[in-house]
This record gives sequence, structure tokens and C-alpha cells, in this order.
Amino acid sequence: MTEQIRTNNEKICKKETIRNAVGFGLAAFGVVTAGYMCFGSKMPVAIENPEIPAVASFFILVNYKSKTSLNIIQRITGFYLVAVLVNQLSQQYFQTSSLPINFRVSSSIVVLSLFAAGFFIADKKSVNPPDSIYKMLFYSWVFAFGVIIAHMAIVGVMLNRFYGYGYDRDLYVLGNLCLYFLLFIFLWKKLENIRFRQVVGLILAVFYTVVAITGRFS
Repeated sequence: MTEQIRTNNEKICKKETIRNAVGFGLAAFGVVTAGYMCFGSKMPVAIENPEIPAVASFFILVNYKSKTSLNIIQRITGFYLVAVLVNQLSQQYFQTSSLPINFRVSSSIVVLSLFAAGFFIADKKSVNPPDSIYKMLFYSWVFAFGVIIAHMAIVGVMLNRFYGYGYDRDLYVLGNLCLYFLLFIFLWKKLENIRFRQVVGLILAVFYTVVAITGRFS
């Protein structure tokens, strides 16, 4: 009986390891895809000083074992640098011409889908419970949503009814806020893993360094 229990535990651990590895790989591939799509597009990369994010990317690579505050800064830095790429892609679209109805889809959806797949495939049992930083940032997102929605409601009553416009720009801001909120949900816990941060930092360092060298920025 003991041997059977041990065998079952080993199988469960093996499955969890495989799921975590796949989730890790999909999220890392999402960062690679974001960099490739940004650099491969005809549009210039909208970064005025790519040397700064390149240096910040190397900061993510360092393993500060006993420096909790530095680890949090690394996670925030990693999230911000990935968000810059996603923001670049949110301004690019691809059209579907094979369907009866043509519609445009933001290129950022491709990358976000990879992050989402990596998030849902990974085993949640191996992830530490939400810490105070996660809760604080989560409530900050909720507050931001509340401000935008309240502004839309007020402007809609004051302007749209009388002048026919008012909250169109708010819809764009709200859409971007949803994009970055989902990115936060899918990536923040993964960035707690030093190996994942180092992989992301290396990918970002290569991307921003190449952008700085080639001059592919506006």
C-alpha cells in the first residue's frame, strides 16, 4: 500500500512538473513572440531611449537571494518592460479577409493568448498564495477601473446627451486598462520565479539592445 501511494505521488508530481514546464515555456515564448512581432513589423518601435530599458532588462537578470525589496522591484520592472511591448502591439492590427465579415484584431491578442495559456496550464498548487504586494496592486487596478467607469458615466450624462460625444476616449483607455490588467494577472505570479525573471530579462535585453543598435525606434 505504501509503495502504491508513493507511486501515485510520483505520478502527480511528474504531471505537476510537466504542467509547470509547459506554462513556463508558453509564457516565455509569449515574450519572444512579442519582441519578434514588434521588431518584424514595418512600424518603428515607439521607444525614444531603448538604452534605458536595455539596462533595466539586465537588472532583472541578477539574483538577489536575500533582498526581498529588490526582488519586488525586479518583478515590477519585468512587468513594465513586457507591457511596453504589448502596448506597441496594441497599436498594430491584422485583418481577416477569408471570412464573410472583415474585422481587425489587435496583434497584442496573440501574445496575451500565449500568456493566458501559460497561466491556466501551470499547476496552481505550486504557486504561493497572494502576497501583500499582489493585493495592493490588485486593488489599485480595481480603483483605476472605478475612476474610468465613473468618468464615463459623468461625462456621458453631461456631454453625450447634449453634444453627441464625450466618453469615446474613455472607451479606448478602458480597453487598454483591461489589456494590462489581464497581463498583470497572467504574469505577476510567474515573475516571482527567479528563473522565469532571468529568461524574460535575457529576452528583453536582447530585444532592446538590438532596437538601440539598429535604430528601429521613433
